Amino acid sequence: MVQHWNDYRYPFWLMHAIAALEALAALGMLTGFLIPGVLKYAAALIAVLMLGAVHAHLFRAGHKPYMALNAVLMLILAITLVALV
Repeated sequence: MVQHWNDYRYPFWLMHAIAALEALAALGMLTGFLIPGVLKYAAALIAVLMLGAVHAHLFRAGHKPYMALNAVLMLILAITLVALV
């Protein structure tokens, strides 16, 4: 993971901040089963994070498009969830 982070050319502290936001989004998705209003915000946070991931893969690191495929799929799913909730 650190090797990829070096390819993205972002500050190292941002990796920890993004990991915390991803954990918060995952917690929000689980909490969404009990409090449905939280689900939309968690999905929106995931969508923003995945948009950043796609940008990092394609533009910051210059990876081939297949490297961003997982992030694109998660972005589509998160946007769909935001639209449906």
